[in-house]
Amino acid sequence: MTRTDLPNVLSVSSVTFVPSESLKGQKGYKGLKGLAIFLALAALQTNAQACAVCMGGDDTVMREASNTTLWVLLGLVGFIFAATGATAFFLWRKAINAPTTSNA
Repeated sequence: MTRTDLPNVLSVSSVTFVPSESLKGQKGYKGLKGLAIFLALAALQTNAQACAVCMGGDDTVMREASNTTLWVLLGLVGFIFAATGATAFFLWRKAINAPTTSNA
């Protein structure tokens, strides 16, 4: 049997890939099975769970501390993005103003 005799053959350098007939159509089945399991578990859920920090209580100090922590972390990420952008802009401007040399 040669490579031309096999249907749907992908040949890359010296390795030949032949799709297995038993695996065809399996991806769609797994996706539907996972969706069915997710929907079944979602239908069984009766109560929403509170967050792990305050447990749904009225402790405003803990809630404010958690919110402040999140804002500080978001600010840190924003600062890192801004610093990276400023560095790229600085290097770009420096490359534009760099003197050109000719190797004649």
